[in-house]
Amino acid sequence: MVPHFDSINPRLPGPAATRASAVSSGRQRGFTYIELIVVVVLIGVLSAALVENLLPLLGEAERVGVERDRAAMSTAVQTEVARRALRGERDTAALVGSNPVDLLERGPGNYLGEFDDPDPAAKEPGSWYFDRGRGELVYRVRHARYLQGGSQEPPRLRFRIKGEPGVDFAPVRLVAKDEYAWEIDGSELRRWLQGETRQ
Repeated sequence: MVPHFDSINPRLPGPAATRASAVSSGRQRGFTYIELIVVVVLIGVLSAALVENLLPLLGEAERVGVERDRAAMSTAVQTEVARRALRGERDTAALVGSNPVDLLERGPGNYLGEFDDPDPAAKEPGSWYFDRGRGELVYRVRHARYLQGGSQEPPRLRFRIKGEPGVDFAPVRLVAKDEYAWEIDGSELRRWLQGETRQ
């Protein structure tokens, strides 16, 4: 019988070589605690850097979404005024204080519905709702650090259909109840795409 020699360790015959390789592979089973801690710390540092760079993008996405929805509702109000004028309806008072979402073919995906004197703090940030008691459309701001003005505690934007009741063909439009401005103007996205971070 010819003895079997292991190609890794030619001095050891087959069964002994198998035992030796099993013992040596036992030392490299997994991570040590130090390696695991280093990996967790690296993941934490990378996550923090990623979040710092992504937050402005989330604020930018919110700004674009709110202004897009506002423009769609404003257009719907103007379209309804034009329809009524074409039908010969001179008084647009019925539109004042009404819900502009009702004039849309399909409301925003984050629209919660109509409520009687709701508690704004109970509404989910990043959503629209209509306050029937005040006749206001309200957007609950999610990323308030990028918004100046609006209503505070909790941060929200309020809109209302305004007009002059009793005046024939009075201008009716969707207006903000409080002045507001977004601190993000699209430059955040451009800086992020160019690899710059917010200072």
